[in-house]
Amino acid sequence: MGEARIAGSACFARIGGITVDIQRSVGVSIRNLSKSYGKVKALNDVSLEVPPGSFTTLLGPSGCGKTTLLRCIAGLEEPESGEIWISGKMVFGRKGAVCLPPKARDLGLVFQSYALWPHMTVKENIAFGLRIRKDSSQAVDARVGEVLHVVGLTGYQSRYPSELSGGQQQRVSLARMLAVSPAILLMDEPLSNLDAKLRNNLRIELKRLHSTTGLTVVYVTHDQIEAMSLSTDVAVMSQGAIQDLGTPGKVYHNPSSTFVADFMGNPYMNLVESETVLVDDRIEAHALGGNLRIPIVNYPIGPGKKVTIGFRPEEVSISALGGNGKAKVHAVLSTGADLLVTLRSGDVLVTARVDNQSSLGMDQEVCFSVSPQVVNVFDTESGRSVNIA
Repeated sequence: MGEARIAGSACFARIGGITVDIQRSVGVSIRNLSKSYGKVKALNDVSLEVPPGSFTTLLGPSGCGKTTLLRCIAGLEEPESGEIWISGKMVFGRKGAVCLPPKARDLGLVFQSYALWPHMTVKENIAFGLRIRKDSSQAVDARVGEVLHVVGLTGYQSRYPSELSGGQQQRVSLARMLAVSPAILLMDEPLSNLDAKLRNNLRIELKRLHSTTGLTVVYVTHDQIEAMSLSTDVAVMSQGAIQDLGTPGKVYHNPSSTFVADFMGNPYMNLVESETVLVDDRIEAHALGGNLRIPIVNYPIGPGKKVTIGFRPEEVSISALGGNGKAKVHAVLSTGADLLVTLRSGDVLVTARVDNQSSLGMDQEVCFSVSPQVVNVFDTESGRSVNIA
């Protein structure tokens, strides 16, 4: 348990070794935001609610608009229309009549580049913002010590950036933002310049940091692992618009469209074009020339419809005894922990993630099963999910 104290209108708590103003974790509201660069529509009528204390990730391929949206929140880009509210206060709106500068938005920014002063020590870099706002030397020393402890760099105060690894430099950059107690932390692909091991280590540190401080975080990445492991909420973007929004589990297991289904996961969701058929008073999806027949549950849809069914590789089980699908083994790839088995039926490939002990031969005829409860159903023409009953 942490200690709490009240000073003026603020309420401070000692959490995980850092002093946090627990009343300053605020939300962000984006309303009908649009932004263009010439003829390119970077943001197209985007609306998004970022709950206080959440870790909301903007996820999508390059050029989808995620960084532009983050920069608009920060005040580094000016939209053409729409509104941005932070902690119930309009920071952009009224057709540009209201447009607060970044320094008036109470934000912390962390980018791909560490942006550390090379001639300053770690302590001096972290203390820079505190000196600007004229905190006392005693307060600066205490605060620098707190945030260094949080990012795991206690004892590094006197080192220069050139004496640090890439991961350590990024942690100093993060500590500098935490030192000034921003209401919201904005992060633009902060781990993209690091190697795989460092990225994994810093993901763990970021997860712990968010859990201990309760800061509101808006995070930009194209890395699905980062989005799934760090976030409380994920907004999947494409072509300047939000295509899906929800918890990592919702976006992964129940995507709103075939685009999101195909983008999320590695390997991606199996998508199989099918037709609905009435069989014994129930609707089934038939595909693969009749080699796949799955009852449709939870979706209000009649017979004779062109649909695309989706299911994850780990939701496919392979057996020689029976199932709701038949195919031949096309390829078997080992990941070390398990096997990725590609099944072929005609021109259609289905991927299954199975136990590493499975013994399967090339071109072996097998049966496979998919539970109706996990199957997603999409309209083939629009690509959108059929409404769940």
